[in-house]
Amino acid sequence: MIRKLIILCARTLACSLTLCLSNVLCAQDQTVHPRLYITTVRVASLKEEIRTTRTTQWNTLRNLADSLVKKHPPVYEEAIKDKDPEQLWERTVGNALPTLAMAWLLSGDEVYKRAAKEWALAACQYPTWGGSGKTDGTDLPAGHLLFGLAMVYDWMQPDLDADTLKAIRETMLRRGDKLCAAADEPSGRYWKEQYLQNHLWVNMAGLAAAALAMPGEPACKHWLEVARDKFQRTEQALGDDGASQEGVGYWSYGTEYLLKYWTLSADLLHEDLASPWWKKTAMYRLYLGLPQNACAKNNSIVDFADCTRADYYGPDFQLYNLAHRFHDGHAQWLAQTLEKCRVTCDTTPFLTLLWYDPTIEVKSPDDLPALHHFADIGIVSARSDWSGDESLLVFKCGPPAGHEAVSKGFKKDPGIGHVHPDANHFVLFGDGEWLLRDDGYSWKETGQHNTLLVDGEGQRGEHTKWFNLPMPLPLQGEPNITECRSTPDFDVITGEASGAYPPTLGLKQFTRHLLFIKPSALLVIDDIQLDRPHDLELRFHPEYPAIAQGNGSFCATGKKAQLRIENLTPENVSSKSGDFPALDRDKKAITMLTVAYSTHADHWQNVTALSWSASNGTPSRIQISEKENHWRFSVYGRKYDFDRKTGTFSAMK
Repeated sequence: MIRKLIILCARTLACSLTLCLSNVLCAQDQTVHPRLYITTVRVASLKEEIRTTRTTQWNTLRNLADSLVKKHPPVYEEAIKDKDPEQLWERTVGNALPTLAMAWLLSGDEVYKRAAKEWALAACQYPTWGGSGKTDGTDLPAGHLLFGLAMVYDWMQPDLDADTLKAIRETMLRRGDKLCAAADEPSGRYWKEQYLQNHLWVNMAGLAAAALAMPGEPACKHWLEVARDKFQRTEQALGDDGASQEGVGYWSYGTEYLLKYWTLSADLLHEDLASPWWKKTAMYRLYLGLPQNACAKNNSIVDFADCTRADYYGPDFQLYNLAHRFHDGHAQWLAQTLEKCRVTCDTTPFLTLLWYDPTIEVKSPDDLPALHHFADIGIVSARSDWSGDESLLVFKCGPPAGHEAVSKGFKKDPGIGHVHPDANHFVLFGDGEWLLRDDGYSWKETGQHNTLLVDGEGQRGEHTKWFNLPMPLPLQGEPNITECRSTPDFDVITGEASGAYPPTLGLKQFTRHLLFIKPSALLVIDDIQLDRPHDLELRFHPEYPAIAQGNGSFCATGKKAQLRIENLTPENVSSKSGDFPALDRDKKAITMLTVAYSTHADHWQNVTALSWSASNGTPSRIQISEKENHWRFSVYGRKYDFDRKTGTFSAMK
């Protein structure tokens, strides 16, 4: 009886929301264009602002528009020769359309009008959007192309001839129906209930934009209801720390489309984003960014999960949007700093032009803590300072989609395909260079991370292209950061990751203690317990070859920095270094530079010391002594105590 009442209430609420949405749409003048992001009044003000406060953003947009005019749209028969089964090249066509349309609106230059028409009609005439069969029109290219066509149709309504408008409208109706079915029908695509995944967001933003561009079309109301439901469910599924399990690269991709939708929703449906995730998510990009003076075009972020070392989109316009919404001076600072470093992607300059708010006061991160714990997703970012040349340690130990997602008991994958089997893994950056690395966008292998293997095997979800675990995720035993504290001289981070491994491996405890001794030393103490003796291996992946030294340590020297790696508890432990086998994202054989420590035991407490310096310097050596059940360490004239029974660090006088 209670269940029936709950279902009835849910249906009543859904009907009420649908009715409310219909009323909002009916109340709008459906003949008014433009309506998406801009109005006629806004266009007039922008024409003035591009001569003053938005000149830089306008120049970026116009330069891209000029290059698109010269290129012309890809010819379908030529583009498909690259044999990309997803036809991801079509995304560039969808991205080009708003740039050309905006260039026409603000300049009145006929060359942009002709180009916008040429690119739009090319998109309409492509035989497939995203491949053949079930993939045609049901994934990322469709989301991009629908969004781009919606902008051209809405912004250039009075400027395009009737035949062109008809071709765009009919294409959007036909393609929109197919994309909506992929999201709404039981036989739809795999992403239709993955509320924490970029594919859903991209596709539904494109569908919603097309629906709002044609509010008088009966089918569009249903499209909008479907898209709105997906984004509402995403708001409920997001954690509260602002982080993304898909990594910073996909964060930039996903937040672009989430913000595209919610900006349209706020303007036209009077509904805006609600999750507390949003207010904190700019900090995710800030704390997982490299030190300012080291940022380069293809080297600006930590590449956890399926990520390269560069943002996929933006992230200046995403940060400008967040800065405006929350009056966040730190987000404004980060956006402007990344632009100055020339590490932003100019694929969507119309959003930078629209979302940049020159009234937001820039605020540097100097007043922020150097350490930040993203408690839901299980990531800690620790810096030596905010000088721009600081050392950076980033540690990961949490559930694949975060604690909040686990607590919701998802019965289907909420979107963890881009997660890696990397609990108790960390990366290290110092003296302007990577020291210990992640494996980036690759096959899912625990051994390609700086963590533990048991009998040659790693964590659940590995040995596959897309990370995958049985649902629902367990509420107990998930990887977790159990301690995180910071002082001016040192930081302590502790993670427990035994639950990340299959029970068949017999791992009862894998507690990793990190003592980050600022500015350039790190102690890694691993406490590992098993049901019986097993072959154990701790792996560390330096950026450069690690050469064995005569004193038992390894030294990896790069162009700017050098890293010293030393096992301070070498009894019954063997070590080796070199190129270890690995797999790239397509399962092709590659190698990764590795230092590995191995033993055969049922209980292993191991201490690895890392220190770094400029390449022409000498990393400080960490000294160890033992007293009863305590290890004592000294470096930089400072001393620290580690209680082996309680697993606690303390500074000694």
